[in-house]
Amino acid sequence: MNTKGEYFVNRTGSPTVMRVDGALIRSISILPHEWRHELVWAINRVNLSTLVIKRPDSEPLILKYDFFEESWKAERDGKDLTPKLVDARANFLLSQLEGIKSDLWLAADDADAMVALSDPSLSITTQEEIKNEDDEVI
Repeated sequence: MNTKGEYFVNRTGSPTVMRVDGALIRSISILPHEWRHELVWAINRVNLSTLVIKRPDSEPLILKYDFFEESWKAERDGKDLTPKLVDARANFLLSQLEGIKSDLWLAADDADAMVALSDPSLSITTQEEIKNEDDEVI
């Protein structure tokens, strides 16, 4: 970098020098959270047992999933809502959740994120049930 803040580079072993845009240098990820994969989470459909969807103004909606039966059950506040559940919509929701990607990861101590997460407008929790070769839950 020169005194004007311009950046110059050369390839190892080459006498050629090039000037590069400062935006390129600033775009190089240097913090650990910037190197995370763009997928937000890894939901294993085979092991998924429950999705819990919570909004501040209502009781949580509990969706129970059986991969092998390809079926869903729903309940809220102890009431069975399965007859009202449309399996295709639940499957679509699961597909969308599996594919959520992040454009930008923030630091774990990002102040604005911490404020937003202190009172979320929507919370989705997943539960997985992993079984060993003897079909016992571990």
